[in-house]
Amino acid sequence: MVSDNENVSAQFTALSVADAPEGSRIPEEERVKLRAAKRDAIQKERKRKAEEFREKGNQHFMKEDYDEALKCYMGASLLDDSNAVYFCNEAAVNLKLGMYHEAECNAQLALDLEPRNMKARYRRAMARKALGKLRGAKADFLEMLKLNPDSADAKLNLAEIKRQQSSQSPDIETWSRRLHRRAFGLDSDHVYYDENGDYLDDTDDDGDVVSDDGYSTSILAAPGVDSDPESIDSFHSHTSDYKHEGNGIPCHGYNHDGCERGNACEFSHAPDLQSLRDDLGKNVCLRFVAGECPFEDQCVYSHVEKYLPTRKREGPWTKEDAAMELSFNKKDSDFDEAVYDNFREALDTWKTTGQGRPKD
Repeated sequence: MVSDNENVSAQFTALSVADAPEGSRIPEEERVKLRAAKRDAIQKERKRKAEEFREKGNQHFMKEDYDEALKCYMGASLLDDSNAVYFCNEAAVNLKLGMYHEAECNAQLALDLEPRNMKARYRRAMARKALGKLRGAKADFLEMLKLNPDSADAKLNLAEIKRQQSSQSPDIETWSRRLHRRAFGLDSDHVYYDENGDYLDDTDDDGDVVSDDGYSTSILAAPGVDSDPESIDSFHSHTSDYKHEGNGIPCHGYNHDGCERGNACEFSHAPDLQSLRDDLGKNVCLRFVAGECPFEDQCVYSHVEKYLPTRKREGPWTKEDAAMELSFNKKDSDFDEAVYDNFREALDTWKTTGQGRPKD
């Protein structure tokens, strides 16, 4: 009987052949399957190692060795960022160490993945409470009561928050900003925070439930317990070519007919902010997908959309999606000019030296 390890080894060997320039003789559909098998095997191994980190972290946590526990939980989340438990565990250690900002952020990441995760909800609430973000903490405790109306922790903390709020003097600067918004009709897209960084919003234009102190609890509690879990598109293959950044200039050969230099190539085989990774491992030009690539056939990126992965929530990439993705990169004009220069440098190198493309 053939073991799983032998199967994985055979898949890796087959993929190595498929990735080589001469491997282009293998039908593309078969190469897609081989690459998918390798990505799956790598991901399974990463998940296995992540669980090992989690278990070690639990052992350190039980011994109250929180620094070591945090290192283990961070290792787990770095290996597998689709598991809410790892971020939730990080938040627990952050609270123990008094790292309240980090606790809030990690609990938020866990809630994005699992909005109904009670532990993550409670830990974000406690972090916010410690930071003085009483409105945000209150919103989270109210969300907890939606899942468990008998939650003693939520009820006790809500009562304590109510006492703290009643004893606080009004924040004159905050209220003056709110009155200014009303007086001058500023739109609801303007975001304001109080002295503790607590989010302020006195509108309910989207049907939000406004709390008794005038704050939109649905915004503060986001994602609410009734929200859909975040759909994560993970296009990170963690293969050697995915990580091969070289000199930062995209390799024309790799993205077209294949690069025979492999990891010895001085050019980049990795995806960047101007490309999309497809199921063949090639980097497809975002400008081409958006219908605006000025380089046409000479572009250092692939112009084949056939094997672009379908996203879980949004579906296939469209021209509009690609244009929106590019617009994020264009917010920094210096960065955009540098990217354009990178195109030119890669194109000039390819034309004059033949480097960055497979040999004839």
